[in-house]
Amino acid sequence: MKYLSVLLLQTTLAVSCLASPPEIQPWHKYPQLSVSVEAPVVVPLTPSPVWRLDCGEDAEVLVGRIVAAAPGLDGRTLLVDRQMCRVLVVDRQGRVERTCGHKGEGPGELSGAYRACQLEDGWIGIADGAPALTIMFGGRGRITLLDQVGNPAGLWYAAGDPGDVPVCSLRELRCANGLILTASQHLIMSSATATVVEELALIATDSGQRTVIANRVTEEEMRKFGIREQDVYEPFAEGRCDVSVSGRAAYAPQRDQWLVVIREPDGTGFVLQRSWRAVPRTRAAREAVRKALGAGDLQDVSGTEPAIGRIRWRPDGRLWVEPGGVVPAPGAMACFDEFSSDGRFLRRVQLMISGDREQDVLEIMEDGRLVWLRGFRRTPAEDDVTAVVPEVVLLSLEDG
Repeated sequence: MKYLSVLLLQTTLAVSCLASPPEIQPWHKYPQLSVSVEAPVVVPLTPSPVWRLDCGEDAEVLVGRIVAAAPGLDGRTLLVDRQMCRVLVVDRQGRVERTCGHKGEGPGELSGAYRACQLEDGWIGIADGAPALTIMFGGRGRITLLDQVGNPAGLWYAAGDPGDVPVCSLRELRCANGLILTASQHLIMSSATATVVEELALIATDSGQRTVIANRVTEEEMRKFGIREQDVYEPFAEGRCDVSVSGRAAYAPQRDQWLVVIREPDGTGFVLQRSWRAVPRTRAAREAVRKALGAGDLQDVSGTEPAIGRIRWRPDGRLWVEPGGVVPAPGAMACFDEFSSDGRFLRRVQLMISGDREQDVLEIMEDGRLVWLRGFRRTPAEDDVTAVVPEVVLLSLEDG
């Protein structure tokens, strides 16, 4: 749907006043550290349930659709309800303490809810956004700030100045120790081309100052009908970036190379590099990508999976990198390769959760806790009596 929609912009949108930014790709100057392909050891980890929030058979009406989770203060958990356009604040015992945010156009009201965070002073930031390959016409990449009692407290723009003709979308938001890391995408339109800008930025929570630390800038001809997945792939989206409690950023800048960039708070850094054995895509996976691109037989879909999935810092400074296309072990929901703070490959971790990877989502929050969103990928049109009744399960890990 994404680039089919872009073609429609020729007749519906005026020219944006924003200029194309210069490319920021510092990893080309960072030293590289080679890591092995084979894991030194494979370790199964079984998380323990802390609480369960049973959303009931009427979850679509009473709870809505939970799409993300984030840590709150004092052991609380924030659940982002995209359907109801709000955030549920859940206490340590798994009780919904309160909700904040609602849809509207006034001060403090939301145009959508996609990600959230809670700042050290108790304010909650709720961000609009959409998954990769989705265009948001009129999207401004807003992070709406609400104070401790839910009153309007301010507004930040995750993608910077949205311009006169905004087509901005937040792809990811992670918050740790006074820093918010955002991955965003926005379009800059002209009569003949569409410039696609994908940015990774840090926002200081004490001042709101936004600093772009990496980006990718590409141009597409408006009359070009063929779509190459390699051209439209968004490297920082879908969880491929994170910020640690010490202010280190980690991200994957390429689709078909196993590269992980580690950026230090002072702007220096290094790159983890691995020889990657490409993982073939199944026919079903290729068709799913073809459908997402939305242009019939005109797409050029890659026959292999991206080299890297999610990237997540652990609270102790270790880094988890999900090997793209690698099927977790039987009985596991996900697997990650774990690296030390200085880049040594320590082990492969199998998260032993017996869920359904088609219907469930496993969120790994910035404080190390896990949130298992069960059954929320099911659409309202489905009436399968065997489908899981949606619920949220908070999990903790004894190891790391």
